[in-house]
Amino acid sequence: MKEIFFIKVTLFFTGAAIMVIELLGTRIIGPYFGAGLYVWSSLITVTLTALAIGYWLGGKAADKRPEANALYFSVFLAGLWLILVPSMTGPGLTALRILGIKWGSLASAFILFAVPLILLGTVTPFAVKITTRGLKVLGTAAGNLYAISTVGSVAGAVLTGFVLIPNIGVRKIIYLQALILILLWAGHLIIRKKYGKGLFSIPFLAVCVFNWQADQKLFSGEKFKIIYKAESLYGDVKVADRENERWLLIDGICNTVIDKRTGESLLEHSFYLEMPVHMNLEAKDMMLLGLGGGALAGAYKEYGMNVDGVEIDPNVVFAAKKYFKCGESLKNIYLQDGRYYLMNTKKKYDIVIFDAFSASGLPFHLCTRETFLSAKDILKEGGIVGINAVSFFKGDGSVLWKSIYKTLRQVFPHVGIYVVKTGMDLKNIIFLASEKELKVAAGFSLRYRNEECRKFLSRMLKNEVKYYGGEGIILTDDYNPIDTWNAKISEKGREIMFKFFEKEVLLK
Repeated sequence: MKEIFFIKVTLFFTGAAIMVIELLGTRIIGPYFGAGLYVWSSLITVTLTALAIGYWLGGKAADKRPEANALYFSVFLAGLWLILVPSMTGPGLTALRILGIKWGSLASAFILFAVPLILLGTVTPFAVKITTRGLKVLGTAAGNLYAISTVGSVAGAVLTGFVLIPNIGVRKIIYLQALILILLWAGHLIIRKKYGKGLFSIPFLAVCVFNWQADQKLFSGEKFKIIYKAESLYGDVKVADRENERWLLIDGICNTVIDKRTGESLLEHSFYLEMPVHMNLEAKDMMLLGLGGGALAGAYKEYGMNVDGVEIDPNVVFAAKKYFKCGESLKNIYLQDGRYYLMNTKKKYDIVIFDAFSASGLPFHLCTRETFLSAKDILKEGGIVGINAVSFFKGDGSVLWKSIYKTLRQVFPHVGIYVVKTGMDLKNIIFLASEKELKVAAGFSLRYRNEECRKFLSRMLKNEVKYYGGEGIILTDDYNPIDTWNAKISEKGREIMFKFFEKEVLLK
């Protein structure tokens, strides 16, 4: 009876482990391939495939040798594999970037997680075979055991997403999970009174404990010094310094760069997003959706505006406050999804800025007609919506920005397009939309914050693109293929970033 009870306990914890591995997968693979549709699809594909193989192999093995020793040896091997995962990640995933986002993320998920998931998949068939006493109760017994495993999966998903990742980080969770699996094996040996064999687990347990306690160093490369690193369910956040520059990176993609001495943004598109205040001199209230380092919030504060920030990742908020001092520029910070805020806020704004570009591209749910209607609902009379998009400007990849334009025109009669011209195919494209005509106010030349601002805003007006919506589609909640378009954009963006950081460790 004691052994059967422990098998049920094992089912609970191995069921939890399956979900822990699946959720951690996005955080481990994300810095190399993003955390978008293809990474999630790859992890789900590998998880389901590995479990299917594990169920099949476990069933055949259990029929031939229905012993608990075999069950727990699989659990032990899964724990050993997880100990190796952190050391496999850096060099392995860097090499797999050559395959691109689709196949690279799939290959990464398979190499890192297929083995432990197959091993964990063998547990339930063994448990059914060992604990079932007769065919008359086979259905009930199997149902009970699968229910225990599923309840464990639910607990693992909730605990990992809501508690562990936000508080202790991915690396420690991996070692904690390995520790639990090895302890299950050791517990089985103790129940069987095989104390000598149980001692064999001590070195592996010590490795888990040592790696758990060891501080993860904030490495520096040849030029960059990492001063902050944190992981959450939303991304891997790093702050790094290079001479007088301070960088915010999310999943390996540059989000914000400022001059540490002045706090001024060093990215041209950030200045373009200031244009609404020059088109509406009466503007007082502004909402920034996607906080980043908060450089844009600081700019609007200089114009004397009340700025509310909406950001989904608490680590980004912490980094922005501590290392970019954006807390001084914001009236309020709302820690929630931007779409949710748009649909539920009672506030009205003169300016609403979408600057929520992530490592995987534009969030699809923020680029639909329904989202733009929600933004329109919270605008005051004469209000302006600004959107920062990253897209290929020409060729097949240009369908993204053309679709955003076409969708905006479904909601707003006046839409302006401004391109940040670089030598690359991939460009920041700024959209401004309003119910009123978009034109620079009479006092435009008097409101520049500094000479740098004047230079970039003057260039922005020259870079306006006239487009009449011949291509592209209307993006809706029902049909929105933006994740597919984002894949090529993200792949190109990562190629640029990896080339820039090739001698650094910022992406590892």
